Amino acid sequence: MHKFTLAATVFALPLLALAASSPCHAQSIGSFLHSVTDTVTQKVQQKIQDKAGEEADAAMNGQSTTARRGMPRITGGFDFSPAPVSLYQDDFAATSIGAMPQPWKTNGSGQVVSVQGFPGKWLELSGSSTFKLSREHRLPDRFTIEFDLLPLAETPSDLNNPLFGFAGDDRATDYLSDGVNDGALNAIDLLFFNAGSDVSVYSGASGFNSNPDFNVQGYANRILHVSIAVDGNRERVWLDRTKILDSRMFQNNPSRYFFISAPMKYDHGAKLLLGNVRIGGYK
Repeated sequence: MHKFTLAATVFALPLLALAASSPCHAQSIGSFLHSVTDTVTQKVQQKIQDKAGEEADAAMNGQSTTARRGMPRITGGFDFSPAPVSLYQDDFAATSIGAMPQPWKTNGSGQVVSVQGFPGKWLELSGSSTFKLSREHRLPDRFTIEFDLLPLAETPSDLNNPLFGFAGDDRATDYLSDGVNDGALNAIDLLFFNAGSDVSVYSGASGFNSNPDFNVQGYANRILHVSIAVDGNRERVWLDRTKILDSRMFQNNPSRYFFISAPMKYDHGAKLLLGNVRIGGYK
């Protein structure tokens, strides 16, 4: 039985009882019941017609009512696994405050510091400085790197654009400002100053470039964990478990050294700190 018929029947029962006890009202009550039934029927039919019209419009537009309610959620994964053999690991705990840790070298200056509200020690990267590990830390064909970045600033734009990547040598005489010049093989640029495009990826070795979507500006005064996995010419990068790169970033380059560059300049006392570096390899 349709809902509107059932509703009309329930509504009518008391009236029928009244009609039975008072025959003089039977004719007027019958007319009223007929009117109520017609009204309910018309409303239900209109609802059905409206729904059918919506479905038809959606079909003509190549859509469905389900699609118009919003896209289903897509769930990805974090498939980074650190390499099992430790090649280098340093949280700077053994380096005195104010000293430059070994085996890091730079064309500028740096020092180990502590930061209120953040445990452990950190390497402060001075402006216009590039930092590399010394020659004995030449990277193999397959490896992983993890580290933490701590950008400190009043506003994100004060951090300008630090970057990290790989170079073909361990020279620390030049400031590396991109992924192609002065021996750089590739680089990932964190554009704190640019709200429209926060990350820039470029490889001078392979010619690959992209601008992945990731909000680095939200990491001012927060730790940003970076995970990198390299297998031959392929490089994958995650920023805080979000994959931003999975592409060919090398061209059979025999020598690979990790580097990180502070921005050319900081504004209003901003600083970039590096911590908890771990490089892993495979047997």
